[in-house]
Amino acid sequence: MSEPLHLPERLDLAAATKLATDLRAMDGDITLDASQVKHLGALCLQTLVAASRKAKAGGHSFALTDTPEKVLHQLEFMGASPEQLREGAL
Repeated sequence: MSEPLHLPERLDLAAATKLATDLRAMDGDITLDASQVKHLGALCLQTLVAASRKAKAGGHSFALTDTPEKVLHQLEFMGASPEQLREGAL
C-alpha cells in the first residue's frame, strides 16, 4: 500500500489540475487523507470520481479517509459519499 496523498485545504478550480496530476502519478491502491480539506468543489469531485473508476478498473482500492463533517455535507449536496467513491459507484 502506498503512502496516502494529503489533500489541500481547498479542492476548487485552482486545485483541480494539481490534484489530477498527483492522482495520475499514483500507482496501485489510492488512499487520500482528507483531514485538512475545508472545501470540495464539483470539478475536484469529478477528478476524484475518475481516479476512483480507474483504480477500480485496475483491481485497486480507492479510499477517502478522515473526511471532515463539512466535506461530507458538501459531498452529500453533490450526490456523493466517500463510500460511493471507494466502491467506484459514481
